[in-house]
Amino acid sequence: MKLHKVCYGILFFFYLASFVSANQGPGAAIFKDIKTHIEEAYYTDNKTELEAQLKRASALVNNKEFEWYAYYYMAFCHNHLSMLTLESDPEQARKHVDAAFENVDKAKEINEAAELYVLCISIMGKKITLGSSLMRMTRGLETLRYMDKAKELDPDMPGVVFEHALTEYHTPVKFGGGVDKAKALLKKNLKILETYEHQDPLYIDWHLREDNLAWLAYFEAETGNICEATEYYNEAAALRPDHAFLNSVVEKKLNEKKNELLRSKQEGEEDHG
Repeated sequence: MKLHKVCYGILFFFYLASFVSANQGPGAAIFKDIKTHIEEAYYTDNKTELEAQLKRASALVNNKEFEWYAYYYMAFCHNHLSMLTLESDPEQARKHVDAAFENVDKAKEINEAAELYVLCISIMGKKITLGSSLMRMTRGLETLRYMDKAKELDPDMPGVVFEHALTEYHTPVKFGGGVDKAKALLKKNLKILETYEHQDPLYIDWHLREDNLAWLAYFEAETGNICEATEYYNEAAALRPDHAFLNSVVEKKLNEKKNELLRSKQEGEEDHG
């Protein structure tokens, strides 16, 4: 028994040493810098910066110690670049989607982490948008498989719950989805985020509290709950003033709904006048 404990202690020591080694030193410093720049570009929708970090990561795929992160970062950049080109250049968006899947698959061959399956769900969302209606059902089922695998690996990972919420939002009510289910999941996620910590400091920080708040603001505005939408909007803005999605899409939706409510009120007053 004592010998077993000693062996386990030695194995744990080497595991810990390898983990620390993989997140310190010159190589780790480069990837931490790339991660930081990717996060800034992600939240501000900075296409030029994403392209720059994509090149930096692609130049480091031969670093065996950090190969997994290189493919992961490349997949992440391609995924967000696909979103930024969905409307302006669908063909380019398709190329980014294909490249994102190619790199995430290479990363999964090295380390099958929940983070990668969450990324797959996000990439598939763009693929569904770009594809024909005939392919959406098949790709929807594929998305569910990614979700099940992510939940299996890390059931309380905020990214899993977040992407599940967006999937429910884009699923018609008659097929079991809808905005109400999406809102419930995001509210659940706010509680998870209070205590959750990434397993790896080199994971990209997305699906954070401000993301959940921004989407909750959008959902509440869409369903006409202006007060709730405004509260979520203000809280998200306080956490991340440069949040591109919040400052463009959510703000536009909120203002539209406010104007609709104002016009409805004015028309009601005229009818009673």
